[in-house]
Amino acid sequence: MEPRLDNLKVLFLDCQATGASPPRGSLLEIGWAAAAAGSIESPFPEAVDSYLVRPPEGAAIPAAVTRVTGIEAEKLKTALLPEPVWQRLDVSVRAVAAEADQNVCPAVIHFARFEIPFLRNIYARFAPDRPFPLQVVCTHEIARRILPGLPRKGLRAVAGYFGHAVGSQRRCSVHVQATAVIWRHLVRELRDNHSVESWEALRAWLESTAPPQRAARSYPLNPVVRQDLPDQPGIYRMRRGNGDLLYVGKAKSLKKRVNGYFRPKARHPEHTLEMLSQARRLDVTTTATALEAAVLECDQIKELQPPYNVALKNAERQLLYCAHDLSCATASLADGRWAGPFPSTRDVDSLLALARWWCKPDRTAAEIGLDVLNLPQARQPPPECTCAGLDLFYKAHADSLVGKSPLRAIAAIGARLWQNRLTAAEHQDDTPTDDQPHEQSAADAKDRAWTPESVQRAIENIICHSAHMLRRARWFCIFSESNLVWETPEKDRPHRLVSIRNGHLSDCRDHKPGQDLPVPPQHDIPQRQRQRQLDLPTYDRLRVLTTEIRRLVAENRFLAICLGPGRIIAGKQMVQLLKWV
Repeated sequence: MEPRLDNLKVLFLDCQATGASPPRGSLLEIGWAAAAAGSIESPFPEAVDSYLVRPPEGAAIPAAVTRVTGIEAEKLKTALLPEPVWQRLDVSVRAVAAEADQNVCPAVIHFARFEIPFLRNIYARFAPDRPFPLQVVCTHEIARRILPGLPRKGLRAVAGYFGHAVGSQRRCSVHVQATAVIWRHLVRELRDNHSVESWEALRAWLESTAPPQRAARSYPLNPVVRQDLPDQPGIYRMRRGNGDLLYVGKAKSLKKRVNGYFRPKARHPEHTLEMLSQARRLDVTTTATALEAAVLECDQIKELQPPYNVALKNAERQLLYCAHDLSCATASLADGRWAGPFPSTRDVDSLLALARWWCKPDRTAAEIGLDVLNLPQARQPPPECTCAGLDLFYKAHADSLVGKSPLRAIAAIGARLWQNRLTAAEHQDDTPTDDQPHEQSAADAKDRAWTPESVQRAIENIICHSAHMLRRARWFCIFSESNLVWETPEKDRPHRLVSIRNGHLSDCRDHKPGQDLPVPPQHDIPQRQRQRQLDLPTYDRLRVLTTEIRRLVAENRFLAICLGPGRIIAGKQMVQLLKWV
């Protein structure tokens, strides 16, 4: 008698590769584990056999594959050759087939269309006289039929729908575990709602049941939960059914913002649809104003590190400070004078390279090291093009370079370039707010041939952005001890006052219009001490606050900042300041 699905031991498999198919890539990692659905728990209790596979001689790992898997060439030095990996896999395949009393091994894979060609390829290489020993069922195809309205049915989405977390890196061991947990839940659904209770019945059901071509989206989050949200500012936290945090967001109106995710024609990026496929719970914290919600969101993202928040996470970021002569950089302030902080290592590396060139502008391209633009070798301009571009840049800005320290030169050139952008933006009724012109210039290098003129523009972009970051750092130091008052949207409400102490919101309260703005008690803290207090969370918090101030000014709200006795920024002075920071 054929065993029930929940009692049948199957082999769960996952592969990672350098390409989409064997002709276009090679196997990079393979993992497997055997279990019956009835014995599976979350987290998956069984041991997973997982092995890195040595790629063919001379084969490179694409950067995109390294990014999503975390597998670098260095890790593959200890990887096994394909044949020993196949031998170990084949032992498990034979054992599961024997236990099932079949000639083939029942196997379960999520999105099997990717794995099957690689599995067939490895068996064709090392057991060419044997028939392919795996009979594969795809959990992605089952989910397409059982959960047609789920926005996304990838491994992370379906596992999260069932309350199981899958990390962002694609590694076989965690994917095998997730596939097993998905299988346990799908077997239960198949039994209770589709009367499918055996392996052969499942294969017949898959053959006879086509997934819907078009299905209206249905989300696991109960609509009543979001429809009952308050029409107030605050932050919302989306969670899986087991309570795992997925995302933290801010809103002027919690009701409108959250329900906006679920409009029938709402367009979302892939990672948002994947997140919404998992969100079953929601909790909110209301705030008095949208500004306070934005700061709270920033702090909670830092504290909780939700997987679907991209911005404001610490990740591998760090703040760096440059010596005033741009001879070196450091992540921790020592004695002496330092400029910054800079939020990007890339900017700092380029500035140090430029400073080395300024000290000896007659150096050859080889001596420069082609590091001025700080681009990967494959995207570097030719050496002679770099030299010609540096010459053009030097001639265009000689008045700011000769006789000045590198830092002063950066400030002067950057201010002039930024002013040109402001002037151009005024004609377009816009203000330059791009924080990453350096990143743009690097991305553009993919799609165009380098010329001396484009090298000059790329250098100018780096300097313009770096000078902007210097001004912003100085502003954050000043702003970190201040009192901020602004007009709320409700005309019958008092103004709102927040006290900023060491970059934190220490007090938030109502403030009567016309009443004097209090002086911050620590307004006389020296600039260098304030600079030392700027860590990454504080830097990001002050950046969020500055963005919110810009929004309030754009909405023509009254807003003023008190920095010390008689030092109040408001009105046109505030508008002008925001253009530069």
